[in-house]
Amino acid sequence: MNGSTSNICKECLKHTGIDDVPCAGEGCKICLGLWQSHQILEQKLQEACQPYGGSGSNYFARNEPIQIVLPGDIILRYDAAAINSKNASSSTQFQQALKSHLRTILSNYAASNQKKEINSNDFPECVSKEEQGYLAIHLLVTPYKDISRPIDLNFKKNKERRKRRRFHGPTDTQTGGDALINRQEIILRESPLEFLSIAEVERTLEDQSDNRERLSIWFSELSASTSTSELHVIVNRRPIYVRSMYTKSRRDVSQSPFYVTDKNSGKLVKLGITSVEEQIVPPLEKVLGGVSKINNNNSAGLVLGRIKFHASGREDMNVRMILPPPNTSSPNCVGGRPFVCQAIDVLRLPSATQLLSVAQNINNSDSSEVSQNQEDVLDRLYGNNPMGVGICSKLTFCPAKDFSNLQADTESKVKYYGCHCWSKAVLPSNDELQMKLGSSLPIKLQQRTPVRVLHRRPNIIRDRYILSLKCTRLDDHNFQLHLSTSAGTYVKEFVHGDLGRTKPSVAGLLGTTTDILQLDCEGIQLS
Repeated sequence: MNGSTSNICKECLKHTGIDDVPCAGEGCKICLGLWQSHQILEQKLQEACQPYGGSGSNYFARNEPIQIVLPGDIILRYDAAAINSKNASSSTQFQQALKSHLRTILSNYAASNQKKEINSNDFPECVSKEEQGYLAIHLLVTPYKDISRPIDLNFKKNKERRKRRRFHGPTDTQTGGDALINRQEIILRESPLEFLSIAEVERTLEDQSDNRERLSIWFSELSASTSTSELHVIVNRRPIYVRSMYTKSRRDVSQSPFYVTDKNSGKLVKLGITSVEEQIVPPLEKVLGGVSKINNNNSAGLVLGRIKFHASGREDMNVRMILPPPNTSSPNCVGGRPFVCQAIDVLRLPSATQLLSVAQNINNSDSSEVSQNQEDVLDRLYGNNPMGVGICSKLTFCPAKDFSNLQADTESKVKYYGCHCWSKAVLPSNDELQMKLGSSLPIKLQQRTPVRVLHRRPNIIRDRYILSLKCTRLDDHNFQLHLSTSAGTYVKEFVHGDLGRTKPSVAGLLGTTTDILQLDCEGIQLS
């Protein structure tokens, strides 16, 4: 080497194979002081945990490796220092050793300062097994703005990553499922110094190997005063999953916020007074301490922290979701529609007891405000919320697979419905009506995609089944149907025939025009 190496720390000297006296201070020309960063790393981790209630109020993820992003400057300097050393470790080995050292500092601090062993009375096994709501740790290291770089190297820059877009309400946002990437983009965008990744430096050194001697001279002239780094410890809370079942008694409430484009203004307009999601998510978010905004990349439209509502199928806005009638014959028919909420990067991990208060807040309200839509089914609802939404009191933690499997499970379930129907012709007697409609069960339907959803679904024929059917004649032109169907059956189209696109239909079996005036989903049969 052409110059003193006294500005290199002990560990870097060992890896480069250079025989010299290590530096006494915290600066190092190669690792930028990272081998000596024990105290500052602990302090940064402690600060990062504060928005989440502090390290002592949390559990830290052990099954999720601590992600670490190092600047390429470290590899550039390591290779420059090791050029003339025959005993140097490879740059890959050096990276791995340095990252392992940093992970050990962070994980040891987390283990010794976290909340004590999880209480099985407060949390089911799935929480500890999947580390739901545990804090995940990441580390980004950036060099200070005055760091020295060789001026004759043309660094090969990475291509900018493409982001997927997701529509959620009137705001077009992008998926932002990684706290480290989001924060890294924010930090680097605000930095006056261009960040060099390790991959960029490695490609540059490989393509410009003829500059090795000049690189060695450049390194020998460096001082430790411009060889320091900044540590960014990033923390996020792992997803939490909770499940229950809901009822919906109003015909002006959608399942999720429902927007359509106004033909005159071209703007998005919300339909309905509210949605099931809007009635459930805010009270849940309150118990979760709110959603963290720290790891959102707002300028890029990337939102990490949020609560996702996912139900087992869906009913139309004008369809009620109520509990089964008291005389239901199926023992496996559950009341309400199952749903799972995935809470991403929230500020608190609630106990099972605290979750129970969510159902109470949603369901309890002044019964004098109950709408007319609810009066005939008050005994078939969860709670008496005037917005028509209630949930089962058993709001509980659940495994992550319940969220991903919810829709798949729905496709194999039996659904129960109650329909108020109208007939243009005078109806026959109740017995004759039952004979015409329900004498040959199960009824196999061939349903071509309904006209009302052709704009968003392929025009194909689907085989569906009416499994049970009971008729009740109300008067000469009105009758009630209670039926069970295979999942995915278009019940409205089964009643009116959809211009002949559903065969057979109630209209076809009666030989007259029929229509459905009101539809209620009355339960789902679980296996």
